[in-house]
Amino acid sequence: MKQIFFNKIKTKLTKNEFNKNLFTLMFGTALAQVIPFLLSPIISRLYTPEAFGKYSLFISISGLLTIIATGKYDMAIILPKYDKYAYHLVILSSILTLIFSFLVLVLLFPLKLIFKIENLYFILPFVVFAIGLNYVFDRFNNRIKNYKLMSIQRLIKSTVESIVSIFFAILFKNSLGLIWGFVIGYTCSNLVMIIINYKKFKEEKYSKVILKTVSKKYINFPRYTLPHTILNTLSDQIPIYFIPLFFSKEILGFYSFGLRIVQAPLSLVSNSLFNVLSQKFSEEYAKGKSLLPLFNSTLKKLLLLAIATIPFFIFAPQIFGFIFGDKWVEAGKYIRILSPFIITSFIASPFSNIFFIFNKQSAGLIVEITNTITKSCVFLFMSKFNNINIVILTYSISSSIIISIALIYIYKLCNNNIKLD
Repeated sequence: MKQIFFNKIKTKLTKNEFNKNLFTLMFGTALAQVIPFLLSPIISRLYTPEAFGKYSLFISISGLLTIIATGKYDMAIILPKYDKYAYHLVILSSILTLIFSFLVLVLLFPLKLIFKIENLYFILPFVVFAIGLNYVFDRFNNRIKNYKLMSIQRLIKSTVESIVSIFFAILFKNSLGLIWGFVIGYTCSNLVMIIINYKKFKEEKYSKVILKTVSKKYINFPRYTLPHTILNTLSDQIPIYFIPLFFSKEILGFYSFGLRIVQAPLSLVSNSLFNVLSQKFSEEYAKGKSLLPLFNSTLKKLLLLAIATIPFFIFAPQIFGFIFGDKWVEAGKYIRILSPFIITSFIASPFSNIFFIFNKQSAGLIVEITNTITKSCVFLFMSKFNNINIVILTYSISSSIIISIALIYIYKLCNNNIKLD
């Protein structure tokens, strides 16, 4: 009886291509989240809040540098009508990533002398290159609808990262094990994607003319999408940079650990939807179809899921204390305060690619400039109260308002559905 019930659910979810792709990616990503989630109570007891603070600062810096590395040409990979153009966008993005990673390595030596940065940061060039390649191949597999491989590489990354983190803490008593887990996880994930995609790329012929053509055709991505994405990432990471400046790395650890735990299951849905919706919206737009029906149906589902999470946020401190240990109750309190921001981000993030589809990168850039300035002002002015709860609350409310305004604008774009050259 149970088997019949689950078979009916699976049949319903996979009855059309969109649902099938979404189910494949979400199921694979869910598996990728299960192991880290199950191991989180162990990891939270092996590492201090300060260790999580260092970890979050490192991945924040490496993530920001990676965005610059690709020139955001990776975002354009799903758009070309012909595969040969997408193939050359992959090459262009990879070359730019390699060049930028080398520049980071060169710049680290004078920075070491001036700011006396930790030796650990000398692995940044390698990390930037690894994450950059991951972005590029992920976009390519999204284009060819190879959601199975996208799911597998997520599973490999998250599993390796968690196991290595535990291994370093137990055997080496190394407080930087979280960072090494992050690095090795991305490396293993990349190796799998490169090996599997190698045959397909071997069949394509390289052309300098096409490479030059796609670099010019999609110049709006480095021109508008790059600064947009930098600001988006920077605005998201503002607490990571400002909390240790005005408060402490321990508080940063509570903040970052809380977000890591909560965003893992939420990103399972939002990131999977983003990947599948990006491909579907691009396809529908190219055919001249209205994007509004798909937008509305997806928004309703996300709203229902968001409402279902409210009880968790209310009892977050108690849940964190029970699962991860008493020292992490503070992280649960921060998450409860951040709930308006987390929920609105969860609802809006799957639709962010619509800015690019309608060639409205400039509008997206304005949103991010406003967002970044607002968040920076919150920390610069509210930190004077010397109360992290007040700062986080103001940050949460102001961010959720800006995200809601951006979502309304995206709705209007879908409603008008005007093609722009």
